[in-house]
Amino acid sequence: MPPRGLVISGTQDPYVPLDTLSRFAQRHGAPLHVEQDAGHWSIVERPQSIAAALRAHWAG
Repeated sequence: MPPRGLVISGTQDPYVPLDTLSRFAQRHGAPLHVEQDAGHWSIVERPQSIAAALRAHWAG
């Protein structure tokens, strides 16, 4: 994972449990952005919210 990675997950993802992504993010020192009531394709479901999270991450 790149040193400035960001893990993005939806709370309703039926394929990858949130606790799995949380452990992955912790293991790699990456922040975790959790999109409430979004599924596996949260980046498509909530493009504005995810774009804002990415902009904030890259600005930091």
